[in-house]
Amino acid sequence: MKKPLLFLTSLLLSPALSADLLVGRAVDEHGVGIPGIDIDVKNLGGGGDPDIFNDGTDANGDFAVTVPAGFYRIIFNPPPPPASTNLILEVDDVVILGTTNLGTVVLPAGAAVFGRVVNELGVPVAGVNLDVIDASGDNLDLIGDTSNAFGQFAVAAPLEAVEVRFDTSGVAGQTLASAAVQLALTEDVDLGDLTLLNGVHLTGRVVGPGGGGVQGADLDVEDAATGVDLYTPKDNTDSNGNFDVVIPVGVWDIDVCPLGGQVLVGHVIEGQVVTGNTNLGNIALVSGVFLTGTVVDGSGTPVAGVDLDLNQAGGGPSVGLCADNTNASGQYSVIVPTGTFDIRISPPYSLPLGGVQVSSQTITGNSVLNAVLPDCAFGTSYGVGLAGQGGVVPVLANEGGAPRVGNDDWGYRISAGVGGSFAAVLVGIGPASVPAWSGTLLVNPLPVHALLPLVLGGAPGAAGTGEAPLTFPVPITTGLVGITLYAQALVQDLAAPNWISLSQGLSTTLCL
Repeated sequence: MKKPLLFLTSLLLSPALSADLLVGRAVDEHGVGIPGIDIDVKNLGGGGDPDIFNDGTDANGDFAVTVPAGFYRIIFNPPPPPASTNLILEVDDVVILGTTNLGTVVLPAGAAVFGRVVNELGVPVAGVNLDVIDASGDNLDLIGDTSNAFGQFAVAAPLEAVEVRFDTSGVAGQTLASAAVQLALTEDVDLGDLTLLNGVHLTGRVVGPGGGGVQGADLDVEDAATGVDLYTPKDNTDSNGNFDVVIPVGVWDIDVCPLGGQVLVGHVIEGQVVTGNTNLGNIALVSGVFLTGTVVDGSGTPVAGVDLDLNQAGGGPSVGLCADNTNASGQYSVIVPTGTFDIRISPPYSLPLGGVQVSSQTITGNSVLNAVLPDCAFGTSYGVGLAGQGGVVPVLANEGGAPRVGNDDWGYRISAGVGGSFAAVLVGIGPASVPAWSGTLLVNPLPVHALLPLVLGGAPGAAGTGEAPLTFPVPITTGLVGITLYAQALVQDLAAPNWISLSQGLSTTLCL
């Protein structure tokens, strides 16, 4: 029989009889209380999560949750849009003993992403799971992340660049390809009807040098024409090396990436035509060695995000590389086969840096290859333009990053022109200083390689408001490296002499 004091103590400490409370008020970014929040607790002190009571906020956002004494993570789950666009909030390391007051808890602001998913016949699709990947690559917790019987969805996402994924693997009765949408959220977004394409099964088996299945290999599928990646959930091989992913029909490039610790070389299948369910058979991976190094710019600063590409020497096929970008310290480590290769080291186009080409590099074992990236300026102005309306001189600048071969987004931007007016960019391979239109023509007209017309945006007829981009992609041709392009903008302007105002000149040297 228990002694009276010990018996009383055990009753007081019993979770079932504890009257500990977590109190406070949950508000949005404007200080307005959020009703209908579901509050969960995660036990950080060991053991399972306890039963809690009165675990929600009232009409004013106030809460008073009955929780056993302990050490917890508190999770605030706001209702999904349209009731709220606030994001889930987690508060760590909360000690509850007696009454614990969290005070005012402010949930992060978000934006609603809503719409409807339908199949190719326009029929709503239920059971599509939504995921939101934030700018850091984290898969966020969501409320109401599955399309309903009418195909409708509504989730709250952070105010930043996100990827919204639509996973169809849980859809019953039809085979549909999953999809993903890139958004830069500043406000609520209505995606309208998102059509999910009919899907087919791409299957096969990844095997190692001894013929055994390779577990955990990741498959990436991208459009062979555009290079755009497909979103393919559940695209890793099972314990026997088998895979089964659902994709639309089309022509695809397929990358197979084993786990790094297996020291196997990745595999690339280019231009795979898929018109129905397709079995790729056995995909054999070979053993490899490590190629490592550090990439810096001319000042010795490490460069992150640099991409490596390997081809068999002399223009041979590409080698499948996995995780082949440099980290924040400019370092990379990839698994490659032995042999002789041409290696291309390419920084992001957003940086004013050129790439490096290493030809006929022989690799017989673990090797180190460092690189220093040359400068690749976005453009240099020269000469003087001719003012138009309001005494404003149009401005010509480069757009889309570094002027490197293969940069499909590179081009020009005209600004400070007359809103709504016609304009053109004159591009040649030599400078000039020739009197023209009461100003100076700064591009050698012999030969003129391009005269690119466009219409400026901005308030019609308003001086200095007109601007427009002009994409001028640089082909992947090494023969262009080192060529300097000279350009000048011409803008229709009734206030200018001869009704034409001119920008300054802009010289741009193409880089690798």
